[in-house]
Amino acid sequence: YGQLLAMTGQMQPAVNELEKALQLSPYTPDRWVQECVMALAYFAGEAYEDAVKWGELAAKSSRAGAMAHSVLASSYHYLGEREKAKSSHTRLMQLAPTFSNARFGTMLASTEPEISRRYLGFLRRQSDVGGAGGHPIGEMRRIQFGGPAVRRQGTQIIRHVSARHPLLKC
Repeated sequence: YGQLLAMTGQMQPAVNELEKALQLSPYTPDRWVQECVMALAYFAGEAYEDAVKWGELAAKSSRAGAMAHSVLASSYHYLGEREKAKSSHTRLMQLAPTFSNARFGTMLASTEPEISRRYLGFLRRQSDVGGAGGHPIGEMRRIQFGGPAVRRQGTQIIRHVSARHPLLKC
């Protein structure tokens, strides 16, 4: 639920929901997922320092950490920390050499287009500049981001979940 809120640009409600999840299950083996989504929520809200903080936690918690490194790469880019952005991108490519829009399809479909463009912009450029030539991230420019119908569907999902789970209401 927190991810849905984050990807529709509702940073503070997303952070609130994710904090609840972390409090309710502080020792879950999948904690890195909530940490990574927290990083995404802060990225969506343009709070890049907080996105880095949570992205670093997720990268340390996760065995693979590819998703965390994608958030870190984009966040570092917007903070102007080019070397850290490149380093995170390199680590992303090491962990997930076939990383592509297929992995992001569902998440990006309900994401506000402006958030998607910011998030993927650096990753695409870095793949193109890095000589990836046809690398899957370089091919992400063909994704059709969001749209009114998709955003309506995301809003309907949020309402549906909120109605059925009183603890999740924002």
